[in-house]
Amino acid sequence: MFFEYKGKNIYYKKIGSGNTTLVFIHGFPEDGSIFDKQTIFLSEKFQIIVPDLPGAGQSAYNDKLDSVEAFGQAIVSLLQYEKIEKPILLGHSMGGYITLAIEELYPNFSKAFGFINSTAFADTEEKKENRRKSIALMEKYGSAAFVKKAIPGNFSENFVKENSKLMEQLITIASSFPKEGLQRFYEIMIDRPDLTSILKQTHKPVLFFIGAEDQAAPLSDLLQQVKLPQTSHIHILPNVAHMSMLEAPESVNQWILDFVLEK
Repeated sequence: MFFEYKGKNIYYKKIGSGNTTLVFIHGFPEDGSIFDKQTIFLSEKFQIIVPDLPGAGQSAYNDKLDSVEAFGQAIVSLLQYEKIEKPILLGHSMGGYITLAIEELYPNFSKAFGFINSTAFADTEEKKENRRKSIALMEKYGSAAFVKKAIPGNFSENFVKENSKLMEQLITIASSFPKEGLQRFYEIMIDRPDLTSILKQTHKPVLFFIGAEDQAAPLSDLLQQVKLPQTSHIHILPNVAHMSMLEAPESVNQWILDFVLEK
């Protein structure tokens, strides 16, 4: 399905039915298909909406979206178009940053929200500089070489060794995204603010999935953040890095189900 926003199409998948809607927001460099294992399982009980963020998957790159807040507004507009009320937002990595931006802009919009390998901290200066270098490398050499290296680095070493075909599939998908889209994702991540204040202020339940081997959203960072909301549901996954929905799908699926049924 497609939704036109600021002159460009946003692709989204809508499956399942029920009184509760779950919205999965993917990270970098991914599209909504990264959540296929979750949507298949959870659509038996709930309505699921999974957009491709503009510049990824089947959604057109949109130069007008230049911040995590702008991407958050696009997602909210899509959900309002679908007449969705009180969804549960679940964001992976960059999708978690966009989820927090939605919570800041529209504090009464969702029923609850969750972080899948994500963080409320802003980038460190070192991380910002690494992203700037990656933007320059993509400009010079294109995005295919970059994603070929970046994607396996999001998984544990053992998972990469045991899932070579999956790595190839994910690299092929990400290599099809426009270079400008991938660069824009890094730009909005560099510019995003620290949003731990949202975790402190929220009265909603917050779900955390933390990979014990995650280098992008480290356990040490998340242990500081899980204490901030009034109600946190915390799951630390051993032998898992930055991609828990693929590295431990059965556990993630069951814990999301438990979280939603408690709401």
